[in-house]
Amino acid sequence: MAEAAENKRKSPYLLLLYLAAGEVAIVAITALVYLIIGKFHWNVLTGGTAGAAVGLLNQFLLMFTAGRAFDKARDDRGSGEMSEEEIKEFTKKKENSVRLSVTFSFILRLILLGGLLALAFLLPNAFAVIPAVIALVAVQLLIVFIGLFGKKQGV
Repeated sequence: MAEAAENKRKSPYLLLLYLAAGEVAIVAITALVYLIIGKFHWNVLTGGTAGAAVGLLNQFLLMFTAGRAFDKARDDRGSGEMSEEEIKEFTKKKENSVRLSVTFSFILRLILLGGLLALAFLLPNAFAVIPAVIALVAVQLLIVFIGLFGKKQGV
């Protein structure tokens, strides 16, 4: 039983590791495409790397804040028996706390994503916009891909 709980705790970190490896591949493929079409500049790498870093940070913050909020609610509940009324009261009380934590996380992550895009648009010589966007979008696609094919690895 303890081994299953430990595997569940490792799973988000394993997901981040797979996402990071996928992002490295996406940035490399993007740079290769830019090289093939003769449009490569170092800002392609910085844009793609910044997009990948922000995408991974976004995912980490989501997993960390949501996981922490639910873990705190679970710890506050304890292991004792509760009546249906106590369960309803506890759920109502903790629901707002979890919702507030997740909302704060969403706003912070939205500012982070918007900040990267603003930076890429304001400093196009330092960060290429298209590779940054490709890397940001790739995180979501990689999550779907890992979800479809990663179940056998425990992700």
